[in-house]
Amino acid sequence: MVKLGFYGAAGEVTGSNFLIETDKHKYVVDCGLFQGAGEFTELNDDPFEYPAGEVDAVIVTHAHLEHIGRIPKLVAEGFTGPIIGTKATLELTSLVLRDAYDLAERRYERDGKPLIFTEPDLKRALALFQPIPYRTRHTLFGDDVVTLYDAGHILGSSTVHLEAGGKKIVFSGDIGHAPNILLPAPEDEFVAD
Repeated sequence: MVKLGFYGAAGEVTGSNFLIETDKHKYVVDCGLFQGAGEFTELNDDPFEYPAGEVDAVIVTHAHLEHIGRIPKLVAEGFTGPIIGTKATLELTSLVLRDAYDLAERRYERDGKPLIFTEPDLKRALALFQPIPYRTRHTLFGDDVVTLYDAGHILGSSTVHLEAGGKKIVFSGDIGHAPNILLPAPEDEFVAD
């Protein structure tokens, strides 16, 4: 049995966060910040709707804040597993999360808006990064496997092909960025699987 939970980017385009539950393991694809005004940004303050400590791994599609911005918050709530993405995605994620923390810290000093994670949470999150190359089957836990394909959206972006609990699930993240002379066209070879 495989269950799929939508905890962001469902009915809106921000806060990307999906939980895949098999009989044995739990995976999160993306863990993004809710961006916008009012009720959307207030969602960032809420605890996750699933126990962070029970998640075995996080898989990141790309380094835009609405896909990665709450990873340190997940760590603060108990996540300790690997954070998987391409090398470029994880390098950019490190830069984006550090910048987001600096901005949040300044807003706290100016307006008293509480931080959703601390600097130690951020450092613990960065220590969990595990880069994998495109088109390489990477074993997660048991028979579960993830393969990343170039999504052609930003540097390092990927479409996630997850084989878990006997099912194959594809997460697109964001695809393409046309017209673009710097990035390749999105790969779609996984469609034949």
